[in-house]
Amino acid sequence: MFQVDCIGVDAVIKMIQQTGLKKFIIYRQNAAKGSTPIYEFTEGNQNAVSQKAFKDWAMNMNANSGNIYEILLFNKEGAENESETLRKQDKIRFTFALSGSYMNGNQQQTQTVDVAAAVQQALNDYDQKKKIEALEAKIKELEEEEEEEEEEETDIVEKISGIMALMNDQKAKAVINGDEIAEPKKETMTKQNNFDQNSNRTERLKAALQEIKQHNENYIEDLERLAKLAKNNPKLFKSILSKLRLVVTLP
Repeated sequence: MFQVDCIGVDAVIKMIQQTGLKKFIIYRQNAAKGSTPIYEFTEGNQNAVSQKAFKDWAMNMNANSGNIYEILLFNKEGAENESETLRKQDKIRFTFALSGSYMNGNQQQTQTVDVAAAVQQALNDYDQKKKIEALEAKIKELEEEEEEEEEEETDIVEKISGIMALMNDQKAKAVINGDEIAEPKKETMTKQNNFDQNSNRTERLKAALQEIKQHNENYIEDLERLAKLAKNNPKLFKSILSKLRLVVTLP
């Protein structure tokens, strides 16, 4: 784990000011002994000049590189040579980084977290989730309506099919209000042929109503239900008619 003593240009300048030292040499951290320094300022004779020299150097460097440096501050020539024995106040060494863009241990640059962007992304994700939930709820609602419509269609078709079965099966027994009534009289072929031979639509309608009336005493209410269905749900009404035409054919 790398130890960083100072972070930021201002922090290093403040350290230079506090030491009162006038010269410095900058190395990369853990540079081999005797390696070439990154920067040398050995002509200074005032601490303020040394501060300015460091600032000028730092402004030319990439503060976000993530590099860690070592700086050696001193006054007397020869202090940069570690073999020289000097008083502690004559030199000082510490590590620094130009910004916080570094990671201890592997010197990888950290990524600056944009809090506003992160919050906005979270809000966008939440909004997207709500939209998806609303869409799924709408799809489920439509599926339920379609199932109800199919059930209603099946129920009506079954009722109409039952009526038509009574009309076509002359041997069937009609049950009204839970009471069984006598079997209807056998119809002659002459009456059925009248439907084919009668070209007058009014007469055909009367004959059809008369036929239904014999097998369904509530035929008026059922016809009103069909009329209401045709008005309120034309699609279902047409579907029922199509199925009815498949069940019963006219000459």
